[in-house]
Amino acid sequence: MLLGTKSTGSFSSWDGRYKLELKNYEEYCDEGEVWFGKAAESRMVKYLASLKLPFTARIVDLGCGNGSLLRHLRQRGFLSLTGVDYCRDAITLAKSVTVQEEKDLEAALPPIQFQVVDLLSVEGSLGTFAVVLDKGTWDAMSLSDEYERRLASYRSLLCRILDKNGLFIICSCNFVRQVLVLLIQIIFLSRDELCEQFGVSPLRFKLEIEPENSFSFGGKKGVTSTTVVFEKIS
Repeated sequence: MLLGTKSTGSFSSWDGRYKLELKNYEEYCDEGEVWFGKAAESRMVKYLASLKLPFTARIVDLGCGNGSLLRHLRQRGFLSLTGVDYCRDAITLAKSVTVQEEKDLEAALPPIQFQVVDLLSVEGSLGTFAVVLDKGTWDAMSLSDEYERRLASYRSLLCRILDKNGLFIICSCNFVRQVLVLLIQIIFLSRDELCEQFGVSPLRFKLEIEPENSFSFGGKKGVTSTTVVFEKIS
């Protein structure tokens, strides 16, 4: 997915998209688009599997869409999965596809918790998680006319819901690693006293998950998306 316009960051844009995808699923069993492609999703899943986390580790996907990423994690054995999205039709689609997968496999699989949540005005608590995933949500917010406020609220949410030493894994098609590190860490300004003042722990860059494939143009190599891992420092 290439996010190229301000309208892509609006609720009406995403609401309309998921209304259409839900309709297509109900009529044709088409579960919809895998944002950034299956290769980007596979990169995140393989990395998580390589960490040898407990299968009970709590994982949340912020802006889960049709839930494809979480279903692939469930196939890897993860048991405590949550997906949130502010589009009600996206959550309806995610639930429908997930239930159908269980029927097709004829297996009693652990449930995935899907919730309608506005990440910028979370009422109550989502709880805390060992891993927070983002595949496109940060990109969409960055295209809003209110992007500075939205991204600041989003960073604050990350600090609240990540466990100590928890991981934030973000996949972006709009930003390279250096820019993601700057945007996500800027709230802390590398000043420990600021973290203490607001009662948060800093997110620090851990690594970039290298893609398996790249493309060449004009004699230079490039990738269609960047996946970066941050760790919440205690």
